[in-house]
Amino acid sequence: MELGLRAAGRTPFRPDPSMIVRVDPGPLIEPHPLLGYRNAPGRHHVTYRCGYSYTTTVTAKGTRATRPREREADYAGRPRIVVLGCSFTYGWSLADQDTYPWLLQQALPEFDVVNEGVAGYGTIHQLLRAKELLAARERPALIVATYGTLHDERNVVSRRFRKAVVPFDNQIRTLDSVRAFVSESGSVRIERIPLRYRPPPLIRRSALVEAMDECWNSLELAWLAPHRTTLRLLECLANACREAHVPLLLAGVWDDEATRRTLAVLAKLGVTTVDASVDLNDPRMNLLPVDWHPSAAANRVYAHRVLQAIRGLRGLAHAR
Repeated sequence: MELGLRAAGRTPFRPDPSMIVRVDPGPLIEPHPLLGYRNAPGRHHVTYRCGYSYTTTVTAKGTRATRPREREADYAGRPRIVVLGCSFTYGWSLADQDTYPWLLQQALPEFDVVNEGVAGYGTIHQLLRAKELLAARERPALIVATYGTLHDERNVVSRRFRKAVVPFDNQIRTLDSVRAFVSESGSVRIERIPLRYRPPPLIRRSALVEAMDECWNSLELAWLAPHRTTLRLLECLANACREAHVPLLLAGVWDDEATRRTLAVLAKLGVTTVDASVDLNDPRMNLLPVDWHPSAAANRVYAHRVLQAIRGLRGLAHAR
């Protein structure tokens, strides 16, 4: 069987070497009691194995900067627009000023735009963070949540997802995440789980062990029902915002029909949605050969589409 799999082109598990080789000063992310982990505050210079580097600025609250540090005090007391999401919102591998929340802040100076994006986050993280924000004395004027089908596996922290982030193991090996389980009645149970992937023995030497591991991962994923879980989490997010009388805008950031169908489901529940996605196969829209994340050009598209949706919302008269 091993020889047959090799002849068919199958190989042992051969993850890319760690993409990030240096964070100065480190760490780039840190533990968090509710969400498992978050962005570590500070100004970090990140260097990749290929030689590419960028600088990211994170506030004391763990949010990524959306304006120059010296202008931070100018936005105190302004109504807040909070943007929740994953590495697409954070702006992975991009300078601060190239991220779409930064561009939104430029276009909406009358608001305090907050970038709550964190790499690896899913809908479960956005729901938990939104509930924190909605319970605070000063609630946001608007919550912008993001969704793509890549969030489904993160919401259940599948073995396949943990295997996919092995190239970042030198950043996450000691960290936990959170995952959700949805019962038949629709109730949501949340638990913490380590992010580190623990592969079976010999997986880096045997194509057969790697194939068996992939089979097991697929079976586990089917059992976890990640998309059903995501839909329930999005419904909970919509209900929480509705009960707090805070508008919710859901932006699609992944270019596939499944994401668009999910946006349509939420639109039927009364949520304002916008398809902000781009074709990441377009070389202009990704950062290859550094990595596959959205480029600065893609973030300009995100900013334009989300901005148009914000300006169309009732009750945000200042967003003009």
